[in-house]
Amino acid sequence: MRYTFLFLLLISFFACKQEKANTSHTDAEADSFEAFYNKFHSDSLYQMEHIVFPLSGLPTEVDSVTLASGNFKWQKENWRMHKDLGSNPEFQQEFTALTPDLVIERLTHKKMGNVGIIRRFAKVGGEWNLIYYAGLNFFEAK
Repeated sequence: MRYTFLFLLLISFFACKQEKANTSHTDAEADSFEAFYNKFHSDSLYQMEHIVFPLSGLPTEVDSVTLASGNFKWQKENWRMHKDLGSNPEFQQEFTALTPDLVIERLTHKKMGNVGIIRRFAKVGGEWNLIYYAGLNFFEAK
């Protein structure tokens, strides 16, 4: 039952079209990231050009064997386009800028608390790119 709920939740993530995300960035780099983020979710070709494949991360509902191996990679051939999920009322979106060139996004389910998605974006060659994606999984609270 739990896995069915998570699977349906994931499908609703990708099926919903979302509005512009709110970020707390205020400098020129943040504006650049915000413009990138919006275009990343609205233009499928742009999205594919701004992902570093093979992409590090974790599959949705990762199993212990895959997690322990530590070598899972998302491949271009089986990539599913991402939509902006920031305004989904069931999730809380949080951006953390670790440096001017590295931003972490966490989408956490409001009711379950420790279920969510994590993505990392970084400037590579002067342009923003998705460098890490952990699909919908349970994770430790911060």
